[in-house]
Amino acid sequence: MDRKQMENENRYDGMNERAVVADGSVREHTAKKSEDVLKKGNPSAVLTELFFGAMYALWGYLLGACALPFGAYPFAIGLLSAADRRAIYVFLGACLSVVGMRDPWIRFAAYAVVLGIRILVRCTLDSPFYDKTNKAKRMSERTMREILPSLFSEHINLRMTTACISAFLVGAYVLIRGGFLYYDLYGALIAIAVAPLSTLFFSWFFDGNQKEKRNTYLSFLGFLSLACALVYATRDLKFLGISCAAFGALFASFYVTKTRGVLNGILTGSLCGACYIPVLAPLFAFGAICGALFFPVSVTLAVLTTFAAGSAWALYVRGIGALSGVLPAILAACLLYAVVDKMFLSQAKQTEKAREESEPKPECRAMAASELDGICLADTASRVKMICESFSSLSEVFEAMGRSMQKPSSEDLRRICDNAFESSCCGCAMREICWDEHYRATDTEIGNLCSVLCREGRVERACVGDALSGRCSRLPDILDEINHNASLHSARILQCDKTEIFAMDYAAIADILAQTMTRDQEEYLPDAELSEKLADALCHLEEPLVGVMAWGNSRRRVVVRSQSLLSENALLEIARVIEETCAFSVSHGKTLRRADGSYETLFAERERLSVSFARRTLRADGEEEYCGDTVGVFRKDETQYAFISDGMGSGRDAAVTSGICALFLQKMLQAGNRCETTLRMLNGFLRNKGDGSLHECSATVDLMELDLISMRASFYKSGAAPTYVLRDGSLFKLRSKTLPVGILKEMDTKRISFDVRSGDVVVMVSDGVTQGREECPWLFDLLRNNAENAGIERTADLVVQYAKSEGASDDLSVLILKITSAD
Repeated sequence: MDRKQMENENRYDGMNERAVVADGSVREHTAKKSEDVLKKGNPSAVLTELFFGAMYALWGYLLGACALPFGAYPFAIGLLSAADRRAIYVFLGACLSVVGMRDPWIRFAAYAVVLGIRILVRCTLDSPFYDKTNKAKRMSERTMREILPSLFSEHINLRMTTACISAFLVGAYVLIRGGFLYYDLYGALIAIAVAPLSTLFFSWFFDGNQKEKRNTYLSFLGFLSLACALVYATRDLKFLGISCAAFGALFASFYVTKTRGVLNGILTGSLCGACYIPVLAPLFAFGAICGALFFPVSVTLAVLTTFAAGSAWALYVRGIGALSGVLPAILAACLLYAVVDKMFLSQAKQTEKAREESEPKPECRAMAASELDGICLADTASRVKMICESFSSLSEVFEAMGRSMQKPSSEDLRRICDNAFESSCCGCAMREICWDEHYRATDTEIGNLCSVLCREGRVERACVGDALSGRCSRLPDILDEINHNASLHSARILQCDKTEIFAMDYAAIADILAQTMTRDQEEYLPDAELSEKLADALCHLEEPLVGVMAWGNSRRRVVVRSQSLLSENALLEIARVIEETCAFSVSHGKTLRRADGSYETLFAERERLSVSFARRTLRADGEEEYCGDTVGVFRKDETQYAFISDGMGSGRDAAVTSGICALFLQKMLQAGNRCETTLRMLNGFLRNKGDGSLHECSATVDLMELDLISMRASFYKSGAAPTYVLRDGSLFKLRSKTLPVGILKEMDTKRISFDVRSGDVVVMVSDGVTQGREECPWLFDLLRNNAENAGIERTADLVVQYAKSEGASDDLSVLILKITSAD
């Protein structure tokens, strides 16, 4: 039975949960298999299990006796909560550590609680004993070899919660027993805080198989946390005159330097040394540096130089006192590491290298077209999800907007009140008194009625002042007419203000979904010829690859499959070969792990252009709160968008309309919709929103769509001011005679497309800058003289300043984009 078959046989639900992160590293939460230990006739495996069991028990004993300030003992709880299938050994060691303590039974009970909660949680909340197919528990055909690891592989959040509960119970008992002293309170708080944190850090060391752990930085942090805790726990412990903490700190520094490099070794030595005696921390950093320098030459030379440098520093800092504890520990660590490296580390490395050389290198081949279906399906699902989220977000915004717009505006209410008084006062004998002698008082009373009507929805006679109420005999009829007309107007707004119209535009939604499927058919056609060329080029690399495929239309992409996780240097080399073969630059994305254990890395064509921009917006004269212009710049994958929307009118209504346009454009375009469909839906929405309203609801839209790979720009102009493009000292004007969106039933938009290149400057302005004129000589001269020399930020300021000096009274907006090479 080969290894793969054994893994498949031993796999069960809950023991193989993987998490893939963006940098390609993999953390695999899996229970370690102990099949070799229980095999008959394998005494070496039994001895190995006993050795590691004794080591775990020793860790539990040392950390169980390790006290933090204010008498807190959180490390043993953290270790017991984080440990894997050997948690029983940790429990036994932790129980031995409480012998001789005051009230040892409470700590023994706490450790038992941790063990019991972990087993109970694993059997209930996070149980692996379920068959996901028939939703029923299955315990048949289970062996202790499978059940024991599963009991201690629950989710890390549950383990941290268990540690926190146990620390809280111990802290509460100590606090109550001591009579609620501040000393015991501080100790309880420290234990409650440190126990779950130590569980998290220690779990990074225990979780995952050992081969993959060496490739993850989280596992190194877990090892470093455990090493620092053990050094701190043994800082006062000596064995045969040898400081156990100093011995462990130097040995750990050597090991990390040999397996993970000099920087990690220095970090390990410095932190472990600080946990032992801070002034001796440089000693262990020296050990890592000497090891990195001389390990390639000779391990013996490395340990000798480390002993010499470490002894010198120890004598300098501690004087003659270093002869007791520190120097013997340095000597013992150097000698033991030299033996271990010779017998195990170097021999294991040579064996692994020989095995790799003897194994046949897999052949890189062009992957079948059917293997692209999974990537296509995932991308399609992602785009459809974004479309649904965009519709949902817009629905919530426009629903709230619709509710706020169901009430007539203050201008509408004033017009209703004026009309009611005018129709009733005509022919009244008191007209001259009310509207001539007491005009100011009557006008004030009508204003008060408008305020009450806006706030409460209707007016009563009690809302009218005594003077007008006493002399106006027609006041009841006037108030009835005001309330009646206000109700009719609210109903008309509710009927005609179709803020949810975008959700009912079935034709546009059908276009969006059809475009998504059509784009998938175009973008996910594999390039068989290019895939074969890449397979031939990549087969000569040192890293073994098993498959490659190229595809794409607007953005070409390449996926590379490997049996093992590729290093960063290997990814850079693969990218170089792809660029030489395909003649376009690529960047690699995240690496994903497949169900069969292989890895796939996606390389995508890199953008050829980058865009920097400057934008300025200024409110119209006399407008202190609202600006009717909205400017936006955003990206969607390899496409850069920029727009200016100018709401027709002024003040709040214009600001709301342009804000609706900006929100609609950004949500729909970022969901991957095409510009034509988005503008058509926006036009229908604004047009239906304006029906039945006393105010116009329309806006100009000047939209730029720039493909950063194909280097092609498209401008969509609906009633917008001209756009200017500066290239090599020449200024070009893009204009269109179209109407704003929201006026006509059919969208009136002109599309202008052309190729751009590095160095181009695009200037988009609102009609407040040009004051509605087709020709604007001062703007031509300003852009020619400043856009390339003064920079886009300074040029944007100058455009606004000159527009104001030319007498512009409308809202002003300018957006300047400079296109440069992405290299």
